[in-house]
Amino acid sequence: MMFPTLNEKEAARWERELIESASYCGCGEAAVGLLVSVITALVMHLSAGEPALHWHTFVVALASGAAGAVVGKGLGIVRGERRYRRVVEGFERSVRQ
Repeated sequence: MMFPTLNEKEAARWERELIESASYCGCGEAAVGLLVSVITALVMHLSAGEPALHWHTFVVALASGAAGAVVGKGLGIVRGERRYRRVVEGFERSVRQ
């Protein structure tokens, strides 16, 4: 993209930042949510005296992991949208100067 107020280097930087922030998916947050919730569920379940290799422990860990991944994905998408808005605002300020 070319704007008269930006040189080629600035235009390339803004293009890269806009593309990266627009395509942010929240997968990292989903992975963290999955990992944290599964570990938390396992620790809580095992500390209650449940056997580690029992179907009930597996179901609780699986359900907790799914919930954690969904929450993490949602938070990641919200975070990505906020970042995108900040990048767009910065770009608009840069073009106006």
